Amino acid sequence: MSTSGARSILVSISELRLEMSGPLRADLLAAAIEDELTRLFAGQELPASLLRTHQVSQLDGGRLDGPIATSTRRVGSAIARRIYHGLARGGGG
Repeated sequence: MSTSGARSILVSISELRLEMSGPLRADLLAAAIEDELTRLFAGQELPASLLRTHQVSQLDGGRLDGPIATSTRRVGSAIARRIYHGLARGGGG
């Protein structure tokens, strides 16, 4: 099997700040973020900004408001989408 053209993507999150009124399980949140990022990266062509090696020191994902904050999986998926779109724009914060 040829792997030419295959790309490797490593996303490492050293700190994630959340201000929420309800409890979230960190393990479920991490799994939801990883699942959604995997789906996003695998499901579509990579934005040009992600075709080069770079490091983003900070990414501000903004606020998550409304009913999305009622489920750990929904919060994780929303965070992953914010990460993906932030990286696609070139990162920064």
